[in-house]
Amino acid sequence: MKSISSRIVIVGGGIAGVSCLDGLQDSPDLPQNAKLIFICGKSGYIKRVKDYEKTGIVMEKFDVTTEPVASFSKDYEDVQVIEDNVISWNHNRKILHLSSNQQVEYDILVIATGAKPKSLNSMKSERILTIRDTDTVRNLTEKLKSAERVAIIGDGGIGMELA
Repeated sequence: MKSISSRIVIVGGGIAGVSCLDGLQDSPDLPQNAKLIFICGKSGYIKRVKDYEKTGIVMEKFDVTTEPVASFSKDYEDVQVIEDNVISWNHNRKILHLSSNQQVEYDILVIATGAKPKSLNSMKSERILTIRDTDTVRNLTEKLKSAERVAIIGDGGIGMELA
């Protein structure tokens, strides 16, 4: 019987990409011959979650650390870490094209490059906050201490939990 090899590529050196890599490495369902490839960008740093604590149904409390890719790579000896940016993607041929002209083939692709929340750009005020990261949550926490009224715009998990 032929052994099936899987090249699993994770794109994104932020919290989502690193958490995905951690989850895959810890998974008992990961095939033994799977090759993990982590493309984390050219910044030289990755972001990791430390001191994780669930504080509600959706809300979580954790610290984010920024680490050099070199020290991060030591924890992942079985992972091919590529410090480069993906500039294009051929989904039919399952190939990523990197800024260094290198090509990376994959069987499974995880895109974990982050997202930007919608914001009220037309209204600039220190009293209008958009939740983007742990720093903006800390800022919100401080402002809530002295707030008399609060309006929450958005009915996603975070907005509902804040309500």
